[in-house]
Amino acid sequence: THEFYVNIEIKACGDAEHMRRLVNHLVLSIQRLDMVSGAVISSFYLPCLAWVKDECPQLSTAVLIDESIDDPVSVVRSVHADGFHVSYRHLNMNHITLLHDHGYWVSVYTVNSPEQMTFLQNMHVNGLFTDFPQVLSTIRKSFFFI
Repeated sequence: THEFYVNIEIKACGDAEHMRRLVNHLVLSIQRLDMVSGAVISSFYLPCLAWVKDECPQLSTAVLIDESIDDPVSVVRSVHADGFHVSYRHLNMNHITLLHDHGYWVSVYTVNSPEQMTFLQNMHVNGLFTDFPQVLSTIRKSFFFI
């Protein structure tokens, strides 16, 4: 098991055919580097996540959201993702419970204050993204990811 995972965010660029090729090359690179168990692929462009799962079902994927949504479970399920990455601004505590109840993990970005980190740890989020990992390392007691 990994203490930290590498999150690879796929940015939307070009048409669907170009994006599909990009996903194919990315998955092949991750496999060649033997990083399948230590990587998470995330994107705001949801078709990419379904394509990743088509190429390599073992790769972890996460829906990346920067807006309020009503039904995160349906969104995650629609692309066969494993988790949900949400901005701190749009975090909904009920969604954390709902996603966990359906077997999905939840990570929050971008969390930089020790108070926010502690709060999220107490809310049982599975991971967080920060610009200050040294701050997280000083308060991280039982924080886990995926």
